[in-house]
Amino acid sequence: AYLWLGSAEEGGGGGGGEGGGGDHWESVVRSVLGKLEDIASSKILPLVIVPQGKEPQELLNMFKGKFVIHENYNEDTRLYQVRGTAALRMKTTEVLPEASSLHSSHTYLLHTFVPSGG
Repeated sequence: AYLWLGSAEEGGGGGGGEGGGGDHWESVVRSVLGKLEDIASSKILPLVIVPQGKEPQELLNMFKGKFVIHENYNEDTRLYQVRGTAALRMKTTEVLPEASSLHSSHTYLLHTFVPSGG
């Protein structure tokens, strides 16, 4: 079993949720970790804790190229960095929508929200 810890779960209050809430996530994660460690120590279920950005290929393979991390940096414009060398091993992560986030060796998707009506 994998337990993925996104940036909000690491206590930073950042992505993965609306409005941060790092203190809440930290207490939730500690509670869940305690229960999962009990299960893992009983050898019934091996547990791998995976921090955001350190996802092993085995975990990415389970999502079949559809692993997406949303950070909610900007409501109107979102920039996603797409990484991976095979269709089933891709990972897409939202990055800050600014030039400093761009790197020539990666592919990016820009998503802009257009108000409906007129």
